[in-house]
Amino acid sequence: MNTDTNAHEANCQAESRTMKVKQTGAGYYTGDGRDNRKIAGVGFKPNRVEVDSDIERAKVICTSNIWGGIDSRNWWDVPLTNAIKSLDADGFTVGTSDSVNKDGVGYEYQVTGERQVFEPNRDWLREKLSRKNQPATPKEKGDFLEEIAKQLLSWTYGLEVKGPVRTATGEWDLYVRNMSGLPYLNWLGELSVVEAKNWEARVDAQALKVFRGTLEDAKVKTGILFTRNGITGPDRKNAAGAIINAFQQDETIIVVFDFDDLGDIAEGKDFVRMLMCKRDNVRRGRI
Repeated sequence: MNTDTNAHEANCQAESRTMKVKQTGAGYYTGDGRDNRKIAGVGFKPNRVEVDSDIERAKVICTSNIWGGIDSRNWWDVPLTNAIKSLDADGFTVGTSDSVNKDGVGYEYQVTGERQVFEPNRDWLREKLSRKNQPATPKEKGDFLEEIAKQLLSWTYGLEVKGPVRTATGEWDLYVRNMSGLPYLNWLGELSVVEAKNWEARVDAQALKVFRGTLEDAKVKTGILFTRNGITGPDRKNAAGAIINAFQQDETIIVVFDFDDLGDIAEGKDFVRMLMCKRDNVRRGRI
């Protein structure tokens, strides 16, 4: 993120490791004896499946292995053939083994897996950024950056993005409901407000103070500001100082992204780790 000096920019550019979240599910199906029967509707690719028959109560366990294949065994660790045959994008496939697919028998299953916390369409983002100079009017420029902001946040697990919305005191470009339940995203609070400033000039202290006022009116402690060229700084009279003052006065956190950051994300950086890094910089007073 650009300020008038780039002293701390590298701190967040280095964040590229992917964060993951565990997923679980359960269900029930009735066997039909057919080979290669797909049990779908799980909603993610599992890396572990446990199947229990209604009549035998002899659990079958299938896990993915480090070689990219699967291991299918019974409760006594005996390898099984034609039982669970594959772990699929939306569930798993069973064979003809009575342990998992006997005609007319019911089976309960439990599945576990994991997904990335941030699952972007980087091709879309790269293509979008390639057209960053096309919008002509202020409204077109604002809508352009708002769309990018909305997509980035929507690609993040557990975040619901809405807006723009009129309020009693003005307008929010976007707002985010945090339903992730992830401890490392708790700082976002239940609600965050998002502002997009697609300006040629860096966003100054006065604009930051207006944004902070928007947060205060909404009784919200977290704001995310998307800009074209960053903010003014780093001294206390500029926008960077306004962000530091906001945190020191009432622990309001405002994090800032610019087109350089968006380009890094398009090329592989992890948005959530970058978000957390920027939060940490605010807390340390290093904008």
